[in-house]
Amino acid sequence: MKNVKVFPLNQHHFEEVANLIIPEYEKDPFNFLFIGPSGFYVKQVADLVAKKLDKTINRDAFRVINQYITELLKNSEPDSVVLERDFLKVYIKKEIEDLIEKEKGDSEFSEYLKIISKSQKSTDYILDIFEKEWEITRLQNTESLKYSENFEEFHNSFDEESNLYKLYKNLQGSLEDILNSKFDGSITTEKNYDPTSVYKWFVEDYNIEKKDKKLIISGFFDLTPLTSNVLNKLFEMFETVDFFVFQKLNDRSFFSLNGVYNYLLDNGFEISTKSEKLKTSFQNKKFRIIKMSDNIDEIQKIAGMIKKHLINNDYKPEEIGIVIPDDSYGSIFSDYFEEIGIPYRFKQDIPLSESQIVNILLQPLKTVVRGYEVEDLLAMIETGFGGDSPLTMEQIESYLRHLNLIYSSGKSSLNARKKEWIEKIEIFEKELKVNLNKSDEKERIEKQIDETEKLKELFLNLFDILKEVLKNRKSFTVSSYRKLLEKWFKNDILKIKRLEDYLDDMYENKMIHSEINALKAFESLLLKTEKSLEKLLKKEKNIKIEKFYKIISELTQIESFRDSENYSNTVEIMNLSDSRFVYKKKKFYTGFTEDSYPMIANNPFLNSITNETGNMMRLAEKGFRRNLIISMIFSDEIIFTNPVATLSGQQILSSPYEKEFINLFNIKPEKMYKNRREIIKQNPDEIFSYNEAILYYILNGIEISDETFKKAKMDIEKLSNYKVNNEWISPKKTSVNNLSHNRTSTYVDCPFKYYLSNVAKISGEKDFSVFAEGNLKHKIMEKLFIKYPDYTQIKEMEIDTEKLKNEIKKIAFEVWDQTVYDEISRYEAVKTVEIEKIAEDLLLSIQNHLEEYIKIRKNMELNYSQVVKTEEVLQEKLDFIKHKGVNFNTRIDRIDLLNGNYEYRLDEFDDMMSGSAYSIIDYKNKYNIQSEQLFLYYMTLKQSQEWKNKLENSSVYLKFVPLSEVKLKVGDKFIKIQDDTVILKKPGNSKEYVNFHISEFYKWMDKLLDYIENSYFVPIAKEPRKIERFIIEMKNKYECRDTGDKYYECDFCEFRNLCTSLEYLDNFKVKPKSFYR
Repeated sequence: MKNVKVFPLNQHHFEEVANLIIPEYEKDPFNFLFIGPSGFYVKQVADLVAKKLDKTINRDAFRVINQYITELLKNSEPDSVVLERDFLKVYIKKEIEDLIEKEKGDSEFSEYLKIISKSQKSTDYILDIFEKEWEITRLQNTESLKYSENFEEFHNSFDEESNLYKLYKNLQGSLEDILNSKFDGSITTEKNYDPTSVYKWFVEDYNIEKKDKKLIISGFFDLTPLTSNVLNKLFEMFETVDFFVFQKLNDRSFFSLNGVYNYLLDNGFEISTKSEKLKTSFQNKKFRIIKMSDNIDEIQKIAGMIKKHLINNDYKPEEIGIVIPDDSYGSIFSDYFEEIGIPYRFKQDIPLSESQIVNILLQPLKTVVRGYEVEDLLAMIETGFGGDSPLTMEQIESYLRHLNLIYSSGKSSLNARKKEWIEKIEIFEKELKVNLNKSDEKERIEKQIDETEKLKELFLNLFDILKEVLKNRKSFTVSSYRKLLEKWFKNDILKIKRLEDYLDDMYENKMIHSEINALKAFESLLLKTEKSLEKLLKKEKNIKIEKFYKIISELTQIESFRDSENYSNTVEIMNLSDSRFVYKKKKFYTGFTEDSYPMIANNPFLNSITNETGNMMRLAEKGFRRNLIISMIFSDEIIFTNPVATLSGQQILSSPYEKEFINLFNIKPEKMYKNRREIIKQNPDEIFSYNEAILYYILNGIEISDETFKKAKMDIEKLSNYKVNNEWISPKKTSVNNLSHNRTSTYVDCPFKYYLSNVAKISGEKDFSVFAEGNLKHKIMEKLFIKYPDYTQIKEMEIDTEKLKNEIKKIAFEVWDQTVYDEISRYEAVKTVEIEKIAEDLLLSIQNHLEEYIKIRKNMELNYSQVVKTEEVLQEKLDFIKHKGVNFNTRIDRIDLLNGNYEYRLDEFDDMMSGSAYSIIDYKNKYNIQSEQLFLYYMTLKQSQEWKNKLENSSVYLKFVPLSEVKLKVGDKFIKIQDDTVILKKPGNSKEYVNFHISEFYKWMDKLLDYIENSYFVPIAKEPRKIERFIIEMKNKYECRDTGDKYYECDFCEFRNLCTSLEYLDNFKVKPKSFYR
């Protein structure tokens, strides 16, 4: 017997379903089965039945449809293995990696595979498409497609000529092989099934031995093709079938119910196809639409409304829900609820790749796979893999820089890296011990010896751990990785046991709570992946660590965890999907704008397989709208809120649903904002934060006996006084013992910037990607001139322009992956275009270089004969007139031996070339120069053991070489140093030169060091700089030419936002941004 019960879609749905089920269940609990579409739906029904009966129920009688069918399979074929959906994610990742190698002969397809393998979300997108087509191909016939608008549209649109279809056919073939897909009814051992194949087995091979009495099916809004076939088979297993179906609503979002109704009619159920108006589901519900000024105002006002409800006992926290458009909204709500004391639960799905502990646990694998790069080794040290050490990260980096290890070449083998690093540390340690008894700084050297021993111990521990990881490199499994993890945990290498100290205060320490949840989720991921990889590797016995790491790391970008567990009586912050069947007396739908309602998650791969993307988008919109309406139905009061503008004042448009809902539900929008936003709240009824209350009391002169109030009042009085009488000069001295060109240049740019970055050690908002091109060009020039150090070699190659250009490109391709790390630039097409552009720049730079290296005047030119050094790293103590023994770190791009020299005598250059000279070169990607950099390079060279004698009687030319802006010729923009005399050209087109003694630079440095030592850190936003660039000061004094020295002003400073927040101070004005230099 087949019966249909039509339920109106309302907030009492689960109650009504439970009331109908109870009499049937009580007749015979063990011959009764309730089937639903999802775990959440079935749990809601089962929990209500148990609550109403007030006793334990037979939970096996309440099943999700796929769970029930899977258990039938396991009972019938105990030796079979069911591969979960997570297996398919691992399977797709691995198959794509294998196909890249296998399909090398098909360059177009192979390139396509490489591109999608780099996409973080590609696995999810491909799996979505794969599951649909895989299900369709499992059908005996396509008759059941008509019940699913989604599947039918997809099937009719799949382009069989596309690369994606080609990928699908490969995935299908290999998965069929894994599943041993001879579905002939025979029971075989070790047969594998995926979720779709389980359904196929049930429909075609399950043997019904006897009929049970009662089957109730409920909760389906749509039916996939195989689900409809499964239901047909289920009907045969029971004497009576009751199908509970939702009332059809006259709205596009519920058109999928047409498929369910048609299915029921085709299978002998009697049912009316009459539709109700959407409005009937919302009788007696309250609606509001509230406009706020911006999203911060929106969040604060909603929080205020909720707080008032809780204070007045209008609602319990658990009776209120907030539906958010994205996680950023949820995070701001969480922070503000924390501040004003509202209990909340934020159901946030965070990718495992964003967990600190997960990244730490994967770091050793990453280090091995990437070839023991310096930054990875340092990351391992920082996270504890080297063991406990008294050395700070700053000290470790300082030693590595001193030993020239921080600049070690990109990739290496473990043995080579270990040999290089340990040998250099040991040599340095021996040198220290040799000097110990010779030096009058015995205490300092003893300390250095002790620190060097600690450094060596640190790296030996680190290399031992990496050696363990490397043991199974060619056959790396989850099992071998888990053994490593167990050992690390057992030996407490990462100090994870310390987390236990915080377990009692978990709710007060959200970060630790979150990381513990991430650790559990990562453990679960490894267990699931272990099972999946075992199935995948039955034929492929070995998997290299590179492939293993790629699979695991990319799965962490797909798999997620929640940073808080479920706990009762809280205001629930949730996304739309989670909010659907969750009843709340009051629901706020926040961010109700055109960007978020509807928010259609479009699968970009659909564009490559179908021309019917518009139809697919319309189907996605229907699904979103249905979720919204269901969520709204499960609430008594529905409040839509949206900001009218961004914080910067840009207009935001409302959701296109807004106008429709206004007309349908007769809503009158409310404006809940003023033309000017209140920074400090004036109305005490709107104050819910303790900090806001304290501020209100102080500003309104209200005295209260509260220690926090008294302290805050004193702080504000200090702040008010500081606004006028702010001090930027510290009474404490600042050390000037360890400097570099960058630091001195930074001080000249802005003393306050120097303080923030070098004294306070604050990290600014610097975009390091802007340096990638410059770093790449530096590496190319370094390798080019190491390979071809002689002028004649480059000149000969330059005659054949293409030959030189191709050599540059060849080197660029070699160093690209070691230098460029952003995702988009790793695509081969992007790489090729960028390298072509860089090669053009460097070719023209070298041509200019050869044509006009140093030009004194017409017919008096010099060029280099040989490149002597590239990337020369020095650390020397420099003596100025006042300041002695100042430690300077330098890294000189290039030192050349010239083909001659023109002596400067009696205010002019000799016409005759004589002897030879050196030049010190610094490359500049943009011609933004600071000449004092080259003077410091010159001084450190003269101080070094290797160069001291070479430069004693030699002239030195200082010059910058632009690697971009290559049309700019700078042959005459040189500085010559001869016998401690600095020689520069006069301004304009003058052929004359001026000179001054190098002691001028010493005086300039002493002045700069005095300012730093005396802690003068006044921002240039407060008063003009006290010290100019060295050459600019010399120009004013000696009328030499301007070499083009520049300042880095406020416009692109990494601390600009910080300084902008200080503009409340008197006479403090950050210079406006200028995009023209």
